[in-house]
Amino acid sequence: MMPDDQSDELQGRTRRGTRAASRRLARMLVEHDAMAQDELLDIQEQHPDEYLGDVLIREGILLESYLQGLFIRALHIPWLAVDRCEVCHEAAVLLPKDLCRDLRIVPISRARDFLTIACINPLNEEALNQAHEITGLKVRSVLCSQDQFLTYLKMVYGAEQSEDSDEEEEAAIASATGNG
Repeated sequence: MMPDDQSDELQGRTRRGTRAASRRLARMLVEHDAMAQDELLDIQEQHPDEYLGDVLIREGILLESYLQGLFIRALHIPWLAVDRCEVCHEAAVLLPKDLCRDLRIVPISRARDFLTIACINPLNEEALNQAHEITGLKVRSVLCSQDQFLTYLKMVYGAEQSEDSDEEEEAAIASATGNG
């Protein structure tokens, strides 16, 4: 468990990272003629502490697959079916489960001074920065879906002990991102 001041700092950084990622996504969507800027501003005003991508998917405005395709094309980020990857224990021990769940990242592999993480939101530079600060490694990211992220998170760190672990894990992620 983190001391309260560290936890508060992490939550503040996570919120700032979420807002910055939302602004970057809004610019991408406008640049790619996917949505109008005024429509995006309205949505962001209604959900200021949530990642814009989560809101758009939850509200049925965009499909997760469309958003992932946009990231792949615009950011040249590779997509990986992480739920089919073998767990790299050398990478798994580098980041704590709670942090990974909150930032929606999960370590995939380590090679020399590089850590590869899978993420749902490649626009959240704060998550990448925090992984770098904790590990001291250069961080590369690959894109994965929400479902794959949850599956791989359980593979890496183990499932919770309760019968309701899927719902609890999803609720914890929703809470961490302002969706709950």
